[in-house]
Amino acid sequence: MSYIFFKMNRTDLERNLAKGNLFGFQTKNDDDIIGWILLKKHYPIHRFFEFVTEKEDPIAYKAQVEIRDQPYRLHIEEIKRAAYENDDSYPTEDDYLLSHHLSFKDLDGVANFLSTIGLNLEDIKWASDILFL
Repeated sequence: MSYIFFKMNRTDLERNLAKGNLFGFQTKNDDDIIGWILLKKHYPIHRFFEFVTEKEDPIAYKAQVEIRDQPYRLHIEEIKRAAYENDDSYPTEDDYLLSHHLSFKDLDGVANFLSTIGLNLEDIKWASDILFL
C-alpha cells in the first residue's frame, strides 16, 4: 500500500500542535535500530504563576518557566529493534542508543535545528504516519 504525504504549512502545524497533536520524523529503520524525532508543544499549568512563587517551590517554578519560555519539545530517540519489538518486557534505559530532549521558543528554532541535521520542518508527518507506530 502506498501512502501520500502532504507537506504541512506552519499555520496548520501550529494549530494542530495547539490541539495536543504529535508530529515527527522517522530517522532510522533497519534490522537493528529504530529511530525517530517527535515534536510536541507543551503548555504551563493554567494560572500557576498566580498561586506559586519561586520561593515556595523553586523546582516546579523553574519547570513551568521553561515550559512557558520554550514550549516546543523535540524528542530524539533511537532504540534497539529487538527491545522495541519484545512483547515480554518494556525497553530499559540500556536499550536506548540515543535519547535527547530539546526545547525551543518557537517553530523557527525547531526548523533551524532540524536543518542542521538535514531535515525540513515542512516534511514533518503526523505521528500516526511514522511507519514504526
